[in-house]
Amino acid sequence: MKLNELSNQPPLKTTAGLATIGTGASAITASRKSSPFGPYSKLEEFIKEIPTRGEYELTATIKCIEDSKQLHEITTHKSGLSINLGFFSFGHKHSNTLEMKRSSRYVYFLACARREGKTRQLELEEPNAAANEVYKQSPSMFYKDYGSAYLKGQTHGLYCYVLFEFEFDSKAEAEKAKTDIKASITTDDGTGGGSIGSGKSFSEKCKELKAVATYDTNLKDVKIDSQDIPGLLALVNQVAERDVSHAPAMIDEYAPYLSHTHEDLINRVGDVKYALETYKVSENLELYKKIESDLALALQHKEDFVEQDEIAKSKDYYGELISILEEVVKKLDANIYSDVIEKNFETYSDLLKKQGEYITAEELTRKQLSLGKHGFKSTKTGANALENTINNIIGSTNGYCNKYSASGHSDSGHIQGLVIYSRNKIDVKTSVPANITWKSTQTNYKAHEHLSVGENHLKDWIEGNLTPWQFFHCSVVTAFNKKSGKTHYAVVYPNLPG
Repeated sequence: MKLNELSNQPPLKTTAGLATIGTGASAITASRKSSPFGPYSKLEEFIKEIPTRGEYELTATIKCIEDSKQLHEITTHKSGLSINLGFFSFGHKHSNTLEMKRSSRYVYFLACARREGKTRQLELEEPNAAANEVYKQSPSMFYKDYGSAYLKGQTHGLYCYVLFEFEFDSKAEAEKAKTDIKASITTDDGTGGGSIGSGKSFSEKCKELKAVATYDTNLKDVKIDSQDIPGLLALVNQVAERDVSHAPAMIDEYAPYLSHTHEDLINRVGDVKYALETYKVSENLELYKKIESDLALALQHKEDFVEQDEIAKSKDYYGELISILEEVVKKLDANIYSDVIEKNFETYSDLLKKQGEYITAEELTRKQLSLGKHGFKSTKTGANALENTINNIIGSTNGYCNKYSASGHSDSGHIQGLVIYSRNKIDVKTSVPANITWKSTQTNYKAHEHLSVGENHLKDWIEGNLTPWQFFHCSVVTAFNKKSGKTHYAVVYPNLPG
C-alpha cells in the first residue's frame, strides 16, 4: 500500500490500556485518543524494527521513593511527551498496581529491574487527509479526537518492580528508619551492579520492620507470596535471566505532531506546559495531597493537639487548593484549548495569599499527658476484699479519664487495686476507627514489693508514650501470677490512625 492510500481511512478508536502504534494521546495524562493515521492493519508495512539503544541493558537497584510522582516516573513506561502528569489520572487505575499512601508516617523503597529488547517504530509522520481536514476546521476539535501526540514506537522488554511499604508511629520515627534502611542496602543489594538480594541485610530489615510488599511485572508464570521478601528480590533478578527476544511491548514512545503542519496546537501545548510549570502544579498537587492526608489523620484524634479547632479548617483549605489544580489538569487533558487556566489560576493565586492563616500537620503542637495514680491493697480478705478495694479506689479518685484495675493475691486473699488518671481534662469526641490496630505493653513486680514500684513504672510509661486520645481509649489490665509471685500490669491501646 502506498502512503497516499492511507489518507482517507477513518480514524481508529482504541481501548484504554491496549495502545497500538499510531494511536493519539492527550497532553496531560497520555490517555488514549483515535489514530490520525488510520487503522493499525493498514500501518503495519510502515512499521519497522530498529536496533535498540542499550539493547539487553540491565539496570537493577533498590531506591527510596519519596512520592507518587517519582514512583510514576520510574514505573510508567512513556517517553517523548512534552507534558506527562499521568500519575494524576482520574477515575481509573494506572497501568501498574503500585500505589503509595500520602502520609509522612510511611516510608517506601522500590526494587526494580528493566531490560530492553527490540524496538518497533512508525515511519509515518503526517496524519491522513481526514485528520488534517479536522485540524484545518478546528485545532480544538483535532485535539479532542487525536490529542497532541501519537504513539510512534514501542520497545519490547521485561520489567519487575517490587514496592516495600514501611509504617511508623510518627514522621520522626519514619525519617530515622529511612536512614537505617538506606544503610542496609549494600553493593550486593543492587546499588553497585550486583544482583539484588544477594546480601541479607535489606531482607532482614524488611522482616524486622514488618514491610508490606506489592509487585508489578510482565514476567510470565510468576507465582510468589507477596510477603516472601527474598523470593520477591529473586524475582527482580529474573529480569536478567529470562529470554528477552520475544518479550512483550514495554515502553511507549510518543512524538508530537509536526510543528509546521500543527503549529497552533504545538504552541498551545507549549503555553500550557509553561503555565503548569510556573504554578508548579505537579509538585504542589503532590504536596497538598500529602498535607491534606496528614491533616485528615490528625483530625481523627484532634484532641491530641493544642490547635484542634484549626485542623478541619486547614484540611478544607488544602482540599480546595487540590480541587482547583485537579480541575485545571482534568479540563486541559480533555481540551488543551480550555480557558480553565485563566479562570482557575486567578482564584488559586488569591487563595494562596491566605496560606499563612492555616496549619499543616507538622506545625501542630501535641498535648502532653500529666498522670497520677493511686494503688491500694485491701485491708480485708475473703468475699468483701474486692468490694473494699474498689470502694477505696473510687473514693480516692480526683482526676479525669480514670482507668481502674484490680487483681487478687490467691495466697493472702488480699486484693490489689489501681487507678491511673489524668490531672487535666481530656475531652475526646472522636471514636476509634473500626480498622485500627491495637497494641499493648506490660510491666510486673513481685507481690512483696511496695505497690508503687510497678504502678509508677506503668504510669510513667503511659505518660511518656501515649497521647491523650490513646489514653482515653486505652484499658489497664492486671493479673497475679502465682508461680512467679508477680503482679502483671498491661495497657492495651489503639495505634494512631493512618
